[in-house]
Amino acid sequence: MGEIAFLLSRPATATVILEPGSVYFVWNTKALHRLLHTKPTLSTALSAVMNKKLAQKVAGAGVLMNAIGLDYRAPLACGDPPLYRLKVLKF
Repeated sequence: MGEIAFLLSRPATATVILEPGSVYFVWNTKALHRLLHTKPTLSTALSAVMNKKLAQKVAGAGVLMNAIGLDYRAPLACGDPPLYRLKVLKF
């Protein structure tokens, strides 16, 4: 939680309720940015985790936007054909 706020340097807006006994961490944003600036390997690893989580959230929302504004909506139900077909180029 809070990865978008962290990446955009904005306050987090989500409210999170944890189950009793849950373990959680709270990071000071400025301190974490300083640490990532000095530890490139950690920065890369954290970026990879955040990218995966953000991709899951976008995919879960059912809409992807490309650079020119076309949207690619998820099929309405399992087995329905996609609204757009994407061509994968291999290099």
